[in-house]
Amino acid sequence: MIPLQRNHMIGVAAAGAIVLLLSVIGSMAMLHGASARVESARGLHDYLRQEQASLSSLRDKAQLFEAKRRNSKGKSVHEVMTQALDSLGLTDRLASLSSPPGAASAQEERAEARLEGITLNELVNLLFTLENSRMLILTRKANIRTSFENPELMNVTLSVSLIKPQ
Repeated sequence: MIPLQRNHMIGVAAAGAIVLLLSVIGSMAMLHGASARVESARGLHDYLRQEQASLSSLRDKAQLFEAKRRNSKGKSVHEVMTQALDSLGLTDRLASLSSPPGAASAQEERAEARLEGITLNELVNLLFTLENSRMLILTRKANIRTSFENPELMNVTLSVSLIKPQ
């Protein structure tokens, strides 16, 4: 009976080792699943943080848009263009400033400015001034051609809109 008890003991030990091995494997599988969920949650957290920053940026842009729109109350597009050209010393290059027919509405006022003999740097400065003005003025279209008299200078036609508050 001693060999039978010994075989029985080896069998019990082997069964215990198998149970222990299966429980370790099961625990590792659960741990792997938990770590995958943690990684997924981290990814989701990073995504939500980026979306929150994007939303905050969009909110700031909307507030800036509304502030510029409020600043344009009581102004005309001709007045804004004249101020921009005066600030850059380009008033003498203004060939015409007119409103296209049917371009006025309650929320938007359009104008077309024709400038002759300006340099590329002056054009960039004018566009920068219009973009960064305190009022909401949009450049709708720009037609740029080289001057016939001097190829270093340009003749430019700008179509701009002033967005007014409601």
